[in-house]
Amino acid sequence: MTDTVPVLGSDEVEMQIRGLMMDPVTNMPIVVLKDVGSDTVLPIWVGIFEANAIALELEKDCDSASDDA
Repeated sequence: MTDTVPVLGSDEVEMQIRGLMMDPVTNMPIVVLKDVGSDTVLPIWVGIFEANAIALELEKDCDSASDDA
């Protein structure tokens, strides 16, 4: 038996990772997401291990893009 996830439809918003930064007050990493269809941004505070994993994947994407150029 497989679980299914309901589709939310119009409530979904496509976001892209805009960057990683550190919160100067808490010293916690923040992933900054940007709405593809507008200028809305969404900061998400994450743990250090999650931030490191995201940074590694972003670095891989940058490396592969520069190899293609």
